[in-house]
Amino acid sequence: MSLFRRLRLDSVWSRLLGTMAVVVVPAAALIVLLAYSLYTSALADLQVSQASAARGRAVSVRSWLDAAGRSLANEAFAARFVAADRCQRLADAFLRRNAGFVSVRFLDEAASPCSAGRAVDPQRLAEAARSGADAAGYRLLLVDRQIWIVAVDPELSPQGAPSVLVVDDAALRGHLQAIAAVGQTHVALTNGDGEIVVAQPTQPNALWAPAKLPSDAVWRAPDRSGSAATFAWSAIEGSSMGLLMRFDDQRLQAARQRLAVLCLTQLAMLALLGLVYAAAIRR
Repeated sequence: MSLFRRLRLDSVWSRLLGTMAVVVVPAAALIVLLAYSLYTSALADLQVSQASAARGRAVSVRSWLDAAGRSLANEAFAARFVAADRCQRLADAFLRRNAGFVSVRFLDEAASPCSAGRAVDPQRLAEAARSGADAAGYRLLLVDRQIWIVAVDPELSPQGAPSVLVVDDAALRGHLQAIAAVGQTHVALTNGDGEIVVAQPTQPNALWAPAKLPSDAVWRAPDRSGSAATFAWSAIEGSSMGLLMRFDDQRLQAARQRLAVLCLTQLAMLALLGLVYAAAIRR
């Protein structure tokens, strides 16, 4: 009773109303906490799906390049046992058979080059030769913002030029198409310094990209124009490259709207219950 007097709840009506408030206010707080818990869970699920999308696309690009690299290594081995004229026909047939590449270069039995497609910069070949090869017999290199698949014959001297397959930028962009249905707006290939090498869609200065790449798989940060956005990044195994994605805010806004609707609906119901109760005890 002393508590009611301190709160100036002297009448029966005010005491009943105060009692109801003691029940309704904690219930309202509990509803808000529950709604916020559901909201954070939705955000966590969203981040997992975005990280999975970036990782899946990185695996897809890696699989495409891996198949080409293994084919290059096998064909380069075969070319080492044929004469120059057959090596040239081998290079022509290889480039026709493997779409998405602009040039290929092999070495014949005399260690002389035979090639098809665009000319390969000879000054870059020595650098590529020093790269060596991994367990699959090839390596992925970035040369002048192009992907080179390099197969080095260990029997050749270090200054001997390697076999090379150069990826077509247009074909690479075809593997970087954004899927709008899952909120993707931009997809790009990055180098070891986090710089964009190839992006889809292409925009001047890549203003859509983040100012820097943090270590997190998914993060939210301003882009180069100052607008906040959600990004995801995944490394491409076996190379210094990575796969960068930008997502729109539709699903994030939907989660926020669900939070607001859930909170407002439940609070409105409690407020209505309080008004009906207050009107009932006043009679």
